[in-house]
Amino acid sequence: MILENYSAARHLGARLEMGTNDALCEERIGSRVDQVLSSLTPPVAYLPAAPTLTPWEAISGFQAMDTDERRAVRTQARQECRELTCWWLQLIHETPYPLLERMTLFWHNHFTSNADSVAWPQLMYRQNQLFRTHALGNFANLLQEIVFDPAMLRYLDGASNAVNSPNENFARELLELFTLGEGHYTERDIVEAARSLTGWQFDYKTGKAVFKVWRHDKAEKTFLGETGNFNSTDIINIILRQPRTAEFIAEKFWAGFINPEPPDPAIITQWARTFRESGYEITALLSAVVQSQPFWDGRNRGALIKSPVEFSIGLLRELKTEISDYEFLRKANLQLGQNLFYPPDVKGWRGGFSWISNTTLTRRHDLISKLTTEYGNGLTTAIPARMLLQQEPAVPSPKNLSNQQLDQLLAGLFARFTGTEAAITATATATCNIDVAALEQWLLPLPSLSRPDCHQPLSDLLFVLMKDPAYQLR
Repeated sequence: MILENYSAARHLGARLEMGTNDALCEERIGSRVDQVLSSLTPPVAYLPAAPTLTPWEAISGFQAMDTDERRAVRTQARQECRELTCWWLQLIHETPYPLLERMTLFWHNHFTSNADSVAWPQLMYRQNQLFRTHALGNFANLLQEIVFDPAMLRYLDGASNAVNSPNENFARELLELFTLGEGHYTERDIVEAARSLTGWQFDYKTGKAVFKVWRHDKAEKTFLGETGNFNSTDIINIILRQPRTAEFIAEKFWAGFINPEPPDPAIITQWARTFRESGYEITALLSAVVQSQPFWDGRNRGALIKSPVEFSIGLLRELKTEISDYEFLRKANLQLGQNLFYPPDVKGWRGGFSWISNTTLTRRHDLISKLTTEYGNGLTTAIPARMLLQQEPAVPSPKNLSNQQLDQLLAGLFARFTGTEAAITATATATCNIDVAALEQWLLPLPSLSRPDCHQPLSDLLFVLMKDPAYQLR
C-alpha cells in the first residue's frame, strides 16, 4: 500500500505518532506503508536515559523504619512519582521514536497500575520500561512478565495470593480486562487461575518479585477446559491458546487506531488470525491494522478524540515548542483529565467523549493560548515562530530582527504555506497571506468549521484553527 498524497501521509502520522510533522508528511508521499512503519520502529538496543530516582537500597529497610522515617520516605516517593511523570512527558515530547512511546502508553492503559497504590516510583519506572521493551515486541512475552511485575503484584494484590489464602484480584482482571473479556470465562476459571498464580511475593529488600514454593498451590486445577498441576506460566500459555485472546487484543487495537464504535467481526477475525499466526508479534497486528481498508476509510478519519497527552504533546510538536517546565505540562494534563502513572482505576482511562467537557475544552483552549502567547502564567518557552506570533510589545517585533533570524523563525513552520520564504519575510510584521487550505490540511483531520481569514495575524490564524473542534480529533 502506497501513501499517495499528503492527506494519507498525515493520517498515518496522526494515528501512529503524537502531532503531525509537516516535513515528514511531505517526505513520506509515495512511500509504502510498511516501509514507514518499519522506519518508526526503534533499534532493539534502544533505551532512553533513566530518570533520577532514589536507589532502592536506600529504602529497602522501609518496613523496619520508625513512623517519622517512613513519613519522610513516603513524601520523597510522592515527589519522585511527580518527577517520573515529568520525565515521561519529556520523553514523549522529545523522543525520536514517537510510535514507541504511543505504544508504551497503550500498554500502560491496558495493563494498568496506579502509583498511589504501588507507592514506589522505582517500581512504576520498571513497569514503564517493561512496556517500552515489549511495546512493539511480543505480546506473549509481555503477558508472561506482567504476572510477576512488582508494580502489578502490589497493585492487584498478587503478592498476597497464597495457597491457604487465595486472592482473586489479579486473576479476575487478567481474564476480564487483559486477555479474554467478559463472557469468555467462568467464575470457576477465576478461582482456578488464582490458585495457579499463587506463590509470587514482593521482596522489600531487593524491590523485586520472588517465588515462594511453599506459598504455591500444587494441587490439580481445571482452567478453561484443561486440567493439570498448573503454575503461572501454564495459565498464560492456556490463555494464549484461546482464539479469543487474539480477538480481544485486536478489538483494543480497533478502538485505539480506527474508531471507538464496534468493529466488523470479520475484520477482527482476520486481524486475530494474523496476530496468532505471527506468534503474537505486536508489529504484525499493527501492520495488519494500518494496511486494512477500515484504517483508510474516510468515515474513520477524525473518529478518535485526542487524549490530553496526545493533545498537549501534539501541540508542542506541531508548534516546535521548546519547553523546560514539564511540571507545568504535568499539571496541565492533570487538569485535562490524564495524569500519567495515575489511571483512575484498573479499567484505565476510558477515552473518547470522556475527555471532553465544557471545563476540559476550555482548559485545552487555555493551553493553546499559553503555548502560543506570553499570556497566562509566564511559562518560559521558545518556539521558532513564537516571536512572530506574539502581540505583546515586550516581545521583539519581527521588524527588529535580522534577516537571518527571520529566516530561522519562519522557514520551518510556514514555508509550506506560502509561495516563497522571501514573501513571508516581506509581510511578516503584521499579517501574512497564508494558504489556509494547506494549513488546515496539516493541522486538522477534517475541514475546519471556523472559516479562518487568510489575512488574519498569524497568531490569530493558528489560534482559530487550533480551537476548531476538528483539532481535538485525530
